[in-house]
Amino acid sequence: MRGKMGMISNDCKEYILPRTLIKPTLAAMITPATDEQMDDSIDGRTVDTEAWRRRVGSFIRDHAPLRPPPLCPEISLHLADDMAGAWAAAEAALAATRVPPPFWSVAWVGGQALARYLLDHPDRVAGRHLVDVGSGSGLVAIAAAMAGAGSVTACDLDPLARVAIAMNAATNHATVEIDPADPLTTTAMDADIVVAGDLWYERQIAEKITPWLRRQAAAGRTVLVGDKRRAFFPRSGLEPLADYAVPTSQDLESEALTTAGVWRLESGF
Repeated sequence: MRGKMGMISNDCKEYILPRTLIKPTLAAMITPATDEQMDDSIDGRTVDTEAWRRRVGSFIRDHAPLRPPPLCPEISLHLADDMAGAWAAAEAALAATRVPPPFWSVAWVGGQALARYLLDHPDRVAGRHLVDVGSGSGLVAIAAAMAGAGSVTACDLDPLARVAIAMNAATNHATVEIDPADPLTTTAMDADIVVAGDLWYERQIAEKITPWLRRQAAAGRTVLVGDKRRAFFPRSGLEPLADYAVPTSQDLESEALTTAGVWRLESGF
């Protein structure tokens, strides 16, 4: 990646993201939430009103056409050809300068692997309540709903992502509840299964998300994770479930084809 999208290390094939590009879903894990984050505003203006959601929906339709992610052709998502370009367009369309990066506009490879696994193994989710942490486009949540989960909650702190999740779920006739709260602040989560994909881009995020997920596993919940084995992905306490070859792009992953896996995360490491 270049310019606004940061750089990629050729040594470990990992993103080196500037601080402003840390996944918005995880930003509150690194620094305490500000008043602006807590009142769900952008540039000091309250968002998540009906009028604002309509405006964002129009932007998403115009700049992120519906298409299937390579590994999940049965699902259609609003995906952008150029994430950096979509970010600039969002700032212009919303007349704002602090719009979160549109991570929701990409079907990240770990999420694709998780979604494919759930679609191919509906017995893992049938009748159970699943929570998707850092949902982004909603791909994994939608796959869980299509696979027969009893109920599905998608968590994302980015208000634009929440609009995208709602649109994507409606397109795929999937019932997904959308929760704006930070799940890491929840002491008693109502979930049978917790899933997380592509949340191991940098050390500070990994040091927050991995122990929290292990605590969910220790509480008796099934924790499934998807990633391409990035530098800060855990190397122990994992039960491997599946590997997938995922077509991607040089701009996103520095290669045209990458391998992403799915694991069950264990508690005692």
